[in-house]
Amino acid sequence: MVKDKTYFLKELEKCEVSENTRKTYAYNLAWMAKRMDEWETGTPTCEQVIGYMTDNKVSPARRMNSYTAMKVLHNCRGEKECSEHYKVPLSDCKKCVDQEYCKQRKTVHQKKNWVDFSCIKKFAKKLRQDTYALDKNRPWTKDEYAALQLAFILQVHMSSH
Repeated sequence: MVKDKTYFLKELEKCEVSENTRKTYAYNLAWMAKRMDEWETGTPTCEQVIGYMTDNKVSPARRMNSYTAMKVLHNCRGEKECSEHYKVPLSDCKKCVDQEYCKQRKTVHQKKNWVDFSCIKKFAKKLRQDTYALDKNRPWTKDEYAALQLAFILQVHMSSH
């Protein structure tokens, strides 16, 4: 039996998660089922899944998604002890992903379009001055109202920094 995304969506129907989350888990499970031979005879064990991921040098982000999907699948089936096996590998993957994110640098495009915080402060101050000067006794245009909302949001964020 070919285990695809629709198969896993039916498996995950009992889970109390949103439809989009269920689709994401089903996609990750189908990704594993395509690559692992153990899915043909049933659900692979935790050791088989972890072994496949480490032997094939699957990226930490993909491993994290796959382990989470397996954990949810076992929880949906009521196999709590099986889902517990994914705790340690999942936390290890999370650490690896966090370390990768810390190493990432801005791309050339991001550097070119990056706005400095001092520039935002100047813009927020000017916008606030302009909106304070609006006449409170007349109806505001859509642009004025949008400027007031933006000034308020910027003021809230600036006061927290």
